[in-house]
This record gives sequence, C-alpha cells and structure tokens, in this order.
Amino acid sequence: QKRGETKHSTKERVFSESAEYYHSHMLDNGGKEYFISLRGHDEAVLRKMRVGWTDGGLIEHLKGRGFSEAEVKASGLAKERKTDKGTFLTDYFIKGIAIFPHISGDRVLHFTIKDPAKKFKYQLLEKARIKDWRFYNQGALDKYGEIILVEGENDLLSLLDNWVNNVI
Repeated sequence: QKRGETKHSTKERVFSESAEYYHSHMLDNGGKEYFISLRGHDEAVLRKMRVGWTDGGLIEHLKGRGFSEAEVKASGLAKERKTDKGTFLTDYFIKGIAIFPHISGDRVLHFTIKDPAKKFKYQLLEKARIKDWRFYNQGALDKYGEIILVEGENDLLSLLDNWVNNVI
C-alpha cells in the first residue's frame, strides 16, 4: 500500500472491479440505444458517472481477476442457483439492464438498476451496500451549498447533461 492510499475491503475491491466491468459494456447489447438514443444522455456524462450495462458475465470476469466464488457471493453481486446438475453462482443482476454505481471518492458504495423493459424492479439488497452509502452522486453534498433532489438516476443524469452538478 502506497503512502496516502486508503485500504479497501475485499467487498469494496469487488464493487470497484464490477463497476469497471459494467462500465466497459455501457454501449453494448442495447446500452447505447437505451442511454443515448432513448434517454438522450451525453456520453461524456455517462463516462464520468461510470454508468454501465449488464451482460451476465460478471462472475466469470471477477473470478478471472482473482476473486474467489466466496468473495463474489459475499459482495451480494452473485446468488446461488440450484439445478439438477448442482449449485452454481449466477450474476445477481440479469443481462440487459442499466446499472448505476454509486461512487464516493474512489469507492463504489452501492449499485442501482433500471430495466428498460420495465419487467424487473429489484435492487441490490440493503445488506450488500457499503455502510456509508446515502445517495447517487452523494459527493455533491460535500461540494455545494444548495442541492437539487431528483427522483431517479436518469433524472440526475439529465441534469448533469445540462451542466447542473449540484444534484442528488
């Protein structure tokens, strides 16, 4: 650990790697159509907020990056699925949904999702969140004296698209 660096827990490292993985798929498999064509977001804002897209391959990616199945499962980003062939891990979030990492400083604290098909409305379990998570874009609370409160992630991104940064 270098001077000035903070030590992150295994869960925080899994969250950070997961956010980067999802973000690398932001414009794949329907992501570009949803974020840019349908929602009208600016790609630079999507990159700044590290917005992502799920593809069902997170667990294999994390295992390839050196995380054990137990660490991945403990993060809350995987769940066990039992079949007649045995028990295996599967991604907690289904393929083909928008995913929003909630970032504070250099830490990913939580993930929320939006299903463009509006079939799935579940979120990451409360027990999986990093304890000091509060809001999407919560860093704005430390930067601005006045805050605009919006309902959802796309509302927040729409304000960021228009250079309004004091929003949670």
